[in-house]
Amino acid sequence: DNEHQCYWLRTVYELLRQHEQSKTTHLSSSASSESLDEFSSHMLSLLNSIFVTVVSNITEGIVKDLEAVLPLHRKLTWMQSSLIFVEITNKLQSLTHHYSDGLLQLQASFLPRTILFHFFKTIFSFVNSWLFNQLIRRKELCNFGMGLLLRLVFGQLEAWLLLHPVLHDEESS
Repeated sequence: DNEHQCYWLRTVYELLRQHEQSKTTHLSSSASSESLDEFSSHMLSLLNSIFVTVVSNITEGIVKDLEAVLPLHRKLTWMQSSLIFVEITNKLQSLTHHYSDGLLQLQASFLPRTILFHFFKTIFSFVNSWLFNQLIRRKELCNFGMGLLLRLVFGQLEAWLLLHPVLHDEESS
């Protein structure tokens, strides 16, 4: 369950953050320093494991969502692609509502902004890789009509990202 995993993600993140802060303020012997470094290593491993699990759970549903939005099962001419723009726009609204609900769930877990940013960065990297693989495997998808549809889809996703500043990289803000 993502809700419980997000709770543990936040808890482990906070433990690790507190540990790192206390490490910088307290000088300790090399023996205790080694055990603290081992603790940090275990916490980082646990943090990574939970993060990967939550992202995997989320990306399972994303493939189904993308397959529902993109007509990857058929070759489209330019005229056909222009006729289904309205249909795809409605499906995209459903998809972005789904992403908004997921973001709200993650924010309700009080995850730090850094983790939220990395969640969505990882998810959109997955989308990019998945779509690239679809296009590489099936050359009939590489046409002007599909290009227009992909531009529509990614334009909508970019617009959704712009509406959620919490997902913007802190360095580029």
